[in-house]
Amino acid sequence: MALTTIDDRGLKTPIDLLDNEKIRFGTGNDLEIYHHGSHSYIKDTGTGELIIESAAGGVRFNSSSNATGLLFTPNTSIEIYYNNSKKLETTSSGIEIAGTVSKITSSGSVNVIAGSTDASGAYLILDGDSNGDASGGDYCYL
Repeated sequence: MALTTIDDRGLKTPIDLLDNEKIRFGTGNDLEIYHHGSHSYIKDTGTGELIIESAAGGVRFNSSSNATGLLFTPNTSIEIYYNNSKKLETTSSGIEIAGTVSKITSSGSVNVIAGSTDASGAYLILDGDSNGDASGGDYCYL
């Protein structure tokens, strides 16, 4: 059944669908919203992009416990969180990172650790092994 009109009273009751039943939008069913039993989907099956807009400002992706995962704030920043703690943020001059940056390779990891916020204590450590402890013969200070 195709719903072609909704009067000015709107819908008076919720639309309840079983698992794997889809709400589809567009002449070619280009947008689908559904739940298949384990996961929920918003699926763009047509041409073009899936665009999410917010009149109030940002778009936030939270877990069910309300912990922030991603926060997009137009013309300001994109923030990435781990366990509700901000780890990366884009800024007008680049990015800001909280914590250790690691790139795991088959031969270990290389950690970049930034020092203090003033020039007197600023330092950079390159640690060539997988433990990131900046000790032994596998590191250098810059």
